Amino acid sequence: MLVARLAAVLFLVAACQSGVSGGAPPAKSESESASAAAAPAAAPPAADAKSGYARDIDRICNADRYSGALAEDEGDRPLIVAQWLGSNLETSRAHEFLVKIQPLGGAAKADALEAEAKRMGVEGCSVAQLWRPKTP
Repeated sequence: MLVARLAAVLFLVAACQSGVSGGAPPAKSESESASAAAAPAAAPPAADAKSGYARDIDRICNADRYSGALAEDEGDRPLIVAQWLGSNLETSRAHEFLVKIQPLGGAAKADALEAEAKRMGVEGCSVAQLWRPKTP
């Protein structure tokens, strides 16, 4: 199950990483360098009006796009996203949020991420949609 793998990888990255530098531009992943034809969307700049935590919630919500994972094989996406998040989240608070929601499943995890995104003024959260159970 892809969603379960993504959640597990996100948890591992969140648990293993501490808050990283604030203000440094997002690092490019190996998949971004190798895949110039399918360039990922630009992550929000560190100098915008949002707080570091709000930028991190945006990064979590849109990590599938920002990391370039959407251009890769579906089975490779969870690791690409997790590695990208581990290198690009600015705050320990965002890592702590990922750890907090990790035990939740499906819709509950998606709801928690969407609620935090809304609270932080982030519009749209494609990763939350990936976590939602598919209806037949």
